[in-house]
Amino acid sequence: MTEMIQVSGEDTLADIRSEIRQLTEEILYVIAKRVKLSQKIGYIKKNEGLPIEDISVERNLRKLVQEKSVHLGMNPKLGLRLMNLIVAESKSVQLNVIKNEAITPSIMLQKAMEMENKGEEIIHLEAGEPDFPPASKILNATKEALNKGQTNYVDPVGIEPLREAIASHLNKKYHLNITTKQVLITHGARFALYLAITTNISPGGSALFFEPAYPAFRQIVESAEGRPVAISTRLENGWTPDVKTVEDLFDDPPDIMILNSPSNPTGKNLSINVINQLIKFATEKGVIVISDEVYKDYVFNQYKSILEYNKCRSIFISSFSKSHSMTGYRIGYAIGSKEDISRMASLGNLALTCLPEFVQRSAIMALECQDIVEKNVDTIHSRAMYLCDLLDDLPVEYYPPDGGFYVFPRFNRSGFNSETFALNLLRKNHVSVVPGTAFGDFPNFLRISLCQPKEKIADAVRRMENALR
Repeated sequence: MTEMIQVSGEDTLADIRSEIRQLTEEILYVIAKRVKLSQKIGYIKKNEGLPIEDISVERNLRKLVQEKSVHLGMNPKLGLRLMNLIVAESKSVQLNVIKNEAITPSIMLQKAMEMENKGEEIIHLEAGEPDFPPASKILNATKEALNKGQTNYVDPVGIEPLREAIASHLNKKYHLNITTKQVLITHGARFALYLAITTNISPGGSALFFEPAYPAFRQIVESAEGRPVAISTRLENGWTPDVKTVEDLFDDPPDIMILNSPSNPTGKNLSINVINQLIKFATEKGVIVISDEVYKDYVFNQYKSILEYNKCRSIFISSFSKSHSMTGYRIGYAIGSKEDISRMASLGNLALTCLPEFVQRSAIMALECQDIVEKNVDTIHSRAMYLCDLLDDLPVEYYPPDGGFYVFPRFNRSGFNSETFALNLLRKNHVSVVPGTAFGDFPNFLRISLCQPKEKIADAVRRMENALR
């Protein structure tokens, strides 16, 4: 039971404030001492080649904070929120000791474009942006919408015809009964991810996901003052997560679990057996599953969507960027319960009023162009197999992708550093790829995009081979 705080007549506001000031100074002193200890840990990890994150250590610390918070009569959520801030600072300090901030796909693209602006030709294998244009029907629908003056404010959740078209498309594909109230139109899939994570993670709460992972997962969780719990997977195991590790972590359930299949960057498509087990854990513990399925159309073998698990509370996220080559249109969507969609829509409306109507009208037409999508998938699949054949002549190992836009090879060279290699490859050989460190602790890996013609992919691999000599 929480003690009642008694304030006597002798207590003065000035005395209480003085005590608070003293306690604040003591807190800052203790935090500064902790930061110095974190720096020492960083040097030890650097010398011994240890990863920055240790899930078991953080898990034990989390339990300690929860127990102590209850014992002290403090809200455990406040304790966990403070812990997340302190742990995030500790990681930042250790990162400064061990390495610089990770070079993300966006940073590599920016550097490549700066070189292009100076007149240099670059082979872009860093961005997941299709090199084929939107179908002519989509472009014509965009023009027609503009000519009709469909340029005004619309409903923040998206126009009814588009939500109806998406619901109908998914209902037919997965034999479901999605209603328009379960559909939210967003400014790209990344913003849908932001809304889904932010509205479902509490400050001090945690989000579980699997690395290598799309960098935005971690970034969004941290921006919401949540704790990223990244389970590392390995090439030797075909990038399959260890289900027992996940089950153990569900003893102290995360707020959310994020899935991404096919994966960016590995191209891994989780097996139905693994997905079944992960969904079972989440369902039993009431954990919401956020499933990033932007590459759902680019699948080369078996695939099961989160939409097929009706007993699991989930938010499905996708977009028209990859499937219909509409990256610049910035149109994504989310499917969830009416309650989840309503909360996401309210937050989205605070940040961005609505998506332009003419863009949404073009997406309605996109859903009628599935023959073009199938052609695009065949193109990417063919490039994936072609790139894998070329990589067989290099000192690398890789997982042949099950889908998606990328191959994620490991370079078997002593002292290989993906960040150094990627930057030198861009500067000297004019090929832009993404270092593996953008996706977690994978310093020997590179992400290579399949969004260029085969002749450019072959030229890039030749330049890569020369750079390795």
